[in-house]
Amino acid sequence: MNDRTQIKPDAVYPNLWRVHYPDGTVSDLLNRIRALEAVRIFENGGITRGAASPPDVVIPADALVLVVTPAGACGQRHGQIFNAHLGDRLIVRSGQPFLDAARILIGEGVDPDTTMVIRHDGSKVDSLVATVGTAAALTVDEGDSNTGRPRFVTWKAFSTPDVWSPVR
Repeated sequence: MNDRTQIKPDAVYPNLWRVHYPDGTVSDLLNRIRALEAVRIFENGGITRGAASPPDVVIPADALVLVVTPAGACGQRHGQIFNAHLGDRLIVRSGQPFLDAARILIGEGVDPDTTMVIRHDGSKVDSLVATVGTAAALTVDEGDSNTGRPRFVTWKAFSTPDVWSPVR
């Protein structure tokens, strides 16, 4: 057994990585930047391996479970695109499927207090957990391309003036 935490490319999905922990366990799929960040945090004692949510978080049995599969790349700046399914139904194809699916579900009348989780196809690890309302209110700011540190920010719908091109 190796005593160092390492990242290795996934054998099935190119451009996705897994963290290999010293105890032999392996993480869920991650992009390279997030895998490197997970290793840094783990090695500094900030998280325990495989902890998708804190141990005191109880996920209700009636939580909505989104399952994601890689759908392809969207260019170097925007990263991986995922298909997000709720059961057999494709909800969204997106680079931030958890948040975009939440907005779609809110639009369809799902109670904002409903718990929603997301996991990669074939995994039992819940990668993210939130209420539909909380997730719908967020988006990902990719941040400075030099730091590679994405962060959650408040989502704002496009208003007509934001997307209209000027007419001269």
